[in-house]
Amino acid sequence: MNRPIARMFGRLRTNICTAVQDDCGAIAPLFAMIVIVILGIAGLALDSDRGTRIKTRLADAADAANLAAARAAIDMEKSNGQRSKSEIATVAAEIGRNVFLANIQTLGGAEFSAPEMVVENNSGNWIAKVSYRATMKASLAAAVGLDSMVINGNAEASVAPGFAVLDIAMCVDSTGSMTPTLDSVKTNALNFYDNLNLELKNRGLEPFPLVRVRMMYFKDFGDINGMSDPDPLTASNFFSLPSESANFNSFVSPQTAYGGLDTPESGLECVNEAIDSPWLKPGEVPSGFSDPVTDVYPLVVVWTDAPSHPPSFPNSLAGPAYPLATKMPRSDADLLAKWNSSASIDQSHKQILFFGDPDVTSADQGGFVSGWQEVKTWPGFTVGGSLTDANASMIKFLVDGIEKTAKSLRVTN
Repeated sequence: MNRPIARMFGRLRTNICTAVQDDCGAIAPLFAMIVIVILGIAGLALDSDRGTRIKTRLADAADAANLAAARAAIDMEKSNGQRSKSEIATVAAEIGRNVFLANIQTLGGAEFSAPEMVVENNSGNWIAKVSYRATMKASLAAAVGLDSMVINGNAEASVAPGFAVLDIAMCVDSTGSMTPTLDSVKTNALNFYDNLNLELKNRGLEPFPLVRVRMMYFKDFGDINGMSDPDPLTASNFFSLPSESANFNSFVSPQTAYGGLDTPESGLECVNEAIDSPWLKPGEVPSGFSDPVTDVYPLVVVWTDAPSHPPSFPNSLAGPAYPLATKMPRSDADLLAKWNSSASIDQSHKQILFFGDPDVTSADQGGFVSGWQEVKTWPGFTVGGSLTDANASMIKFLVDGIEKTAKSLRVTN
């Protein structure tokens, strides 16, 4: 039992005992006291709920303040070598306080003390710490003597010089029925970087200084009739955005959807190729940058309206262009092991974002039941939405998925 409720029941026991021991007591006064206590309990519940909401907002404001202060210190150290670390810490702390106050300026129902902000440098990393305190006036709970509630807390963030990178490997089904998706990708290609970061900013997430996108278009290495498409898998290198936006657009624009008279398609082979992408790794310094990468957000995006062949589908294996066993695993278990290997992909923020229906199925020749049933159980798998919705609002739906693993990038409440 928490302390306010314990105090309230203590008063209740005292008052009831007094009423019982009073020979002149009557039912009415006792009933009145019980009514007051019941109102107090209800009021305490309401006030506790309001206090929880305020506490959550304060914690979010503290996180935003710490990140802003630490990153401001890094920027000042990099841009102005004349300032001492103590001067940088003082200015950064003031920036952090301002961010904290800005995040709670619309938060009513409590009185706030000025947050205590400390910024310091430790072995090259900038560390920001904030402590905060608020007093919330009670409403109905005041009936049992609880006039106010105190909410306090502290938070800390350590930020190293550098920046986060978003690496996206897109697997796009390019059979005939996928024309609307290919058109959506083309429409968004030219302004992809700007639109993506604008949507991130609107969600209160830091924009990525560098976004790299790799495009892969898949059809079928071997269909149920034993035929294979002439271009079962077409893949680009990573395009660094915004610097290579024009090249990205030039690769995407000529792509057309055709074929696909049968289902399933060779979707898992495209996912395997995505896993094998040359992802950036923390600590690397990308071309054109002077700072190292601190975090990589590797995102595999699948767009399809068809089920997939299993890795061991005989007609796929017989296709002349099918990857060797050293490249493409021959079982679901081995493909999953590859996804879970840090040698293949950074495990901290990995994600598969699937647009379509992962439960769609179709019978393969030989009795195989195809689909994405195995992949949808993988760690990091998320259904991003239907193809129809995602095609209409591609950037929004991509950011919906990115937001799930990008919590550490949040800078505003």
